[in-house]
Amino acid sequence: MTLLELKAFLGWCSILNFGLLLVSALVLVLFADRLVRLHAALFQMDPADLRRLYLQSLAFYKVLILTFNIVPYVALVILT
Repeated sequence: MTLLELKAFLGWCSILNFGLLLVSALVLVLFADRLVRLHAALFQMDPADLRRLYLQSLAFYKVLILTFNIVPYVALVILT
């Protein structure tokens, strides 16, 4: 795999992962109450804990996208 192919791959990975992050955040904003009720009933968890867990999960996913997609992509853009 050449550097240009790797750059294209990481670029598309970044776009797809960022899109998934946006869709997930949008679903949480629009359907938070329904999701909390469903997951609280399924897992016997406190609704406040679930809301915090949702936000922590999105934040962790964003850090993973930055670390493994965006930063290597920017490094390849600088190199090529």
